[in-house]
Amino acid sequence: MASTLTPEDILYQQASIHDDKGPMIIAVSILLITITTVTVVLRFVARFVKKLAVKWDDWLSIAGLIMVILMYVENIVCASCLLGMITSALTSFASGTLWHRKTLTGY
Repeated sequence: MASTLTPEDILYQQASIHDDKGPMIIAVSILLITITTVTVVLRFVARFVKKLAVKWDDWLSIAGLIMVILMYVENIVCASCLLGMITSALTSFASGTLWHRKTLTGY
């Protein structure tokens, strides 16, 4: 939902024009991809060490890992395309209107 810019909104945007949460989004996404991958690999290592058969739930964990990786890769791509930027950096895109939230987020 967009509205016209008020003087307070303009001052807020000018004060925080360099606020960019994109690098933080990228770092957290990489961290979570790493943690998730290590967890699934350790699950299979534990199966191998205990000489247990790989069952359907193990294969579902791989499917879940693929979906999680795709989700975080999407976050990384979006962060490199303005996700996390303050709206003052987007005024040229928004045609002089303020987006409903002060910072764009993925959710």
